[in-house]
Amino acid sequence: MKKTKENPFHKKYPLSKIIYAYLIIIFYTLVVSIASIWTFTFTLVPLFRGLTPVLVFLIIPLFYILAYVYINKKGGINYDRLNDSQKYRFDLVKQIIIYIIIMLLLFFVFLIYLYFPMQKQGINMGPLNLTIQPYTFENQSYLYSTENFTKTEYIYSKYNLTVSILDPIEFNRTIDENYTRLIFAQNCTSVEEVFNLTNYSDTKTIKLVLLEFNGSVKGMAHICGKGNLAIVTLNDSMSGWVLAHELGHVLGAEKECWRFNLMKEYSKECSEANWISHNFIREMQPDFLNQKQVDIIVGSTKSRFS
Repeated sequence: MKKTKENPFHKKYPLSKIIYAYLIIIFYTLVVSIASIWTFTFTLVPLFRGLTPVLVFLIIPLFYILAYVYINKKGGINYDRLNDSQKYRFDLVKQIIIYIIIMLLLFFVFLIYLYFPMQKQGINMGPLNLTIQPYTFENQSYLYSTENFTKTEYIYSKYNLTVSILDPIEFNRTIDENYTRLIFAQNCTSVEEVFNLTNYSDTKTIKLVLLEFNGSVKGMAHICGKGNLAIVTLNDSMSGWVLAHELGHVLGAEKECWRFNLMKEYSKECSEANWISHNFIREMQPDFLNQKQVDIIVGSTKSRFS
């Protein structure tokens, strides 16, 4: 006996039931999608590195796919025995799961898209040198280690730029947490005071002030009119990448709001939705720079720091 082809959902029921159904579908799809994105952003990203949180996230749509297969198989056997009301609820549940799967897979594709630059990596043929002078306060000098910045040297070596980090100079004073918070809040009076402690007359060397700070900000550069100043926290496992990122600001490289890029930025100039991708990309510590960014860095290094 030939099996009758099943009508699609929107042709099975009257318009009033279809409208009601899609209101329910939209509601549950949004709830599940937002909850899944929240789980990815605030739970998976802090736990894993690289693309691992994306692959772990994929478990969520796979779960719904398995649920759909199971419901369709079990319910389909007895579908003809159901009354009209039961058939409607059964079809509605299937539609909800389908739309949830679509939304979650789209978000998965979006995360993969963020990871791939989709453009050529920039190159620099002429070797260049960049000198950095670190500074620490007396009560925080114990934090410094040359190993903190091997990532910085590695990243810029890919663009034929040698970063020379000198031995740190210790300020003849201490600093407390409240003053540190003023600095990272970009209080220009405090930044100016710290900058004046450095050898600011040496315009060919980038001044790097190292601080201990437990706030959300990991580094700053080119602030309060100080174009050769960078400030980086040392009590952070990513201090080398943060310094490389801040050097990009010092050298004028254009920021990138969304994509896998050394200059991945989280600021007021970027989209309000940038929180979805910020930590995900940052934790991968990208070293990618496009040609335009490399050209700006090269030009700035030659004109300002050579």
